[in-house]
Order: sequence, then structure tokens, then C-alpha cells
Amino acid sequence: MGEESEYRAEAIDRFRSLCEGRKLIANIDHKEGPLLHLRLIDPSEAAATGNASLSCINVTLVREGLASVDRKGCHNYIRSYPSVVDELKEAVAEAKRDRAGMFELGDVEEDDE
Repeated sequence: MGEESEYRAEAIDRFRSLCEGRKLIANIDHKEGPLLHLRLIDPSEAAATGNASLSCINVTLVREGLASVDRKGCHNYIRSYPSVVDELKEAVAEAKRDRAGMFELGDVEEDDE
């Protein structure tokens, strides 16, 4: 990613706070050359909720408006993991509704669907 978001530092800090001191599972969902599409999951939360997507740090960051979904660059991933994509779409909608993070001034996503 060439351009840096004004939310970059906040996103990194939040990522650290979500990950540090926790045992997480890195699920590699898809590989594109050296690029890995992965989910970070807290297994204890997944067991408690019965839903690995809800305990996924990726979804948390999207829900807080600190990450976005690259729909243009991951078509194979989207087709392979529709339930995860549904969780991410719901998280984006929640971030927009709550004007969280990058959505504080409104919708910043391009219409590509």
C-alpha cells in the first residue's frame, strides 16, 4: 500500500493491543505469490461464541473503522470464504453507521459492486 492513512498509527496501536499477550491462531486462507490472506483468531473466544469469525481480529479492526476490505484484490478469497466476507461486510456497515475510524466524516469507500 503506497499511501499512508491518517489512521495508520491508530490502527497499528489497536492491532498491538488486540494481539499482545494473547495466543492466537493465524489461519492462512489464501496465498497470492508472497502475499498471504490470513485471519487472526483467538481460539478461546471462538470456543465461547461458537463462531470463529466473531473472534477474528480482522473483523474487529474493520468494525472499528481501522481496516478495510480489499474487494478488488482478493476475488478468489471472497469466493472461497463467503461467511467470513459476510462478517466483514456487516462490520463495515457497523463502522459506517457508528462513524468509526476512517468513517468519522462519512463513507470513504469507492462504489465497486
